[in-house]
Amino acid sequence: MTPESLTESPLIQSLSQLDWEVLLEAVPEGVLLVDGQGRILHSNRECERIFRYEPGELTGQPVEALIPASLRGSHEVHRNRYAERPYNRPMGQPLETVGLGKDGSEVPVEICLSPLQTPHGVVVVTGVRDATFRRNAEQMLCAMATVDPLTGLPNKALILDRLQQSIGVARAYRRYAAMILLDLDHFKRINESFTHGGGDRILALVAERLAEVLPEDATLARMGGDEFAVVMRDLADVHEAPKTARLLLEALEEPFLLDEKEFVLTASAGISVYPHDGEDAESLVQNAETAMYRAKQVRNSYQHFAPDATSRAAERLALENSLRKAIEQDELLIHYQPQVSPEDGRIVGAEALIRWNHPDLGLVSPAQFIPLAEETGLIVPITEWVLEKASQQALDWQEAGLQPVRIAINLSARHLKHLELAETVRNLLSEKGLAPQQLDLELTESLLMENLDVAVELLEQLNGLNVRLSIDDFGTGYSSLSYLKRLPIQALKIDRTFIRDLDTDRSSEAIVRAIIDLAHHLDLKVVAEGVEEEQQLAQLAKLGCDEIQGFFYSRPVPAAQFADLLSQDPFRRQPLGAL
Repeated sequence: MTPESLTESPLIQSLSQLDWEVLLEAVPEGVLLVDGQGRILHSNRECERIFRYEPGELTGQPVEALIPASLRGSHEVHRNRYAERPYNRPMGQPLETVGLGKDGSEVPVEICLSPLQTPHGVVVVTGVRDATFRRNAEQMLCAMATVDPLTGLPNKALILDRLQQSIGVARAYRRYAAMILLDLDHFKRINESFTHGGGDRILALVAERLAEVLPEDATLARMGGDEFAVVMRDLADVHEAPKTARLLLEALEEPFLLDEKEFVLTASAGISVYPHDGEDAESLVQNAETAMYRAKQVRNSYQHFAPDATSRAAERLALENSLRKAIEQDELLIHYQPQVSPEDGRIVGAEALIRWNHPDLGLVSPAQFIPLAEETGLIVPITEWVLEKASQQALDWQEAGLQPVRIAINLSARHLKHLELAETVRNLLSEKGLAPQQLDLELTESLLMENLDVAVELLEQLNGLNVRLSIDDFGTGYSSLSYLKRLPIQALKIDRTFIRDLDTDRSSEAIVRAIIDLAHHLDLKVVAEGVEEEQQLAQLAKLGCDEIQGFFYSRPVPAAQFADLLSQDPFRRQPLGAL
């Protein structure tokens, strides 16, 4: 169809006969028409909704009626400057600001101005977008940035800041500060007995017990997993730290009761004291950790840091040497956890999770060897091995007649220093013949924010290959959402801490709803991980979550078992209404 014939089409002719007010009502965002004197000529219904006005109420009013008193002075300056030379400066760039509702409340908005020349003067066309839900989401995530959602205690970032402050006070007044790291003994058995949901409830009970015996000037935090920390400030006597460690261990001696089952917990604690054991937060944490590993050899005890202690260093060196040989000796394994569409129960992806089957130690926990791989740089060749093996596995499944699935692989901080990763991925796709859309590369939110400029460069290179890029553990690492506009990503993975209490905690539901709304507003897919219960699945489906990952569907399984899942398709057309 030529442009000439298109203009003659009945549809175009009917559009040209529509009233301009009708066209403005069809716009999904608010629209204001303002004349050169700052009077509102027209507002569409969406704009009236944003500012809580009835239809037609804004017409004829000065635009200052929508501007808080604190901003009117600067608004008048800008308006007068623009009235003098309306086309001397660019317009159209979005501006985040605050508007004034009819009821006097402030309304977060994003506005965009464009001048329109008419025979009777300039009309400023103002686009208005309601930014309330995004602002609320930022506030909620900001509140979560320094608090552990499971226990309500300070998290690792906050406790390290408190430790550094305590060191400053101790240095200024010639006092002491102490760091106590406490790790629960054999907690893996608890998780196996009660499932991870039960394990989380136990961790919350432990936090309550420890808080009850905490001295007034001490701060308790959860470092992650089953590890807790206590910072003691302004100490007059170094012996106060072991007294507190003893109280913490004794607090756990009384049996716990969960689901009518009684069980006993013990813990191991390590102590480091400023200035004897270190003069900065990093040294005190490291030395407290060394002491804690010594205590682990005995269990249910505490140990002071001893500078001549070499046991942990020797164990670490032996583990590092073994890890260097793990790839060539074929000790690494990959387990796959399905990602499922809640719409029809179809398996759409699989996260590839590394496992290490040590010849002497058996299966080594990823929590033990992944940090070691990160620190030594071994994570780079290990990730390349996972990329190669998991991609080949996806092709093998397809050649066996199974449905194609997308493979998700985690990247590490080390890859931001090795920008040749994009070339590695390009060569892999070319050699294997894997469709780029079948590869999903995940980076954690906190990792991205450590060096945003470098992260953007790497992501843009990878985006050019048409692979999917995801932010993992979203919602736990950064309090502002503006950085999302800079990243060429296609998906967000909501951290499991928000999913765990989805059916019991209204704030968790509000955060999940806000994240899903924000993601869809930015045309991003949303994956929820850590889904274990039917009610969680039903709520996530209702909120519009695109993909589900968690024990509700399956634990991570070896490749052969995952092939069985693809073959049997056991989740297909699961009736969500029955959940």
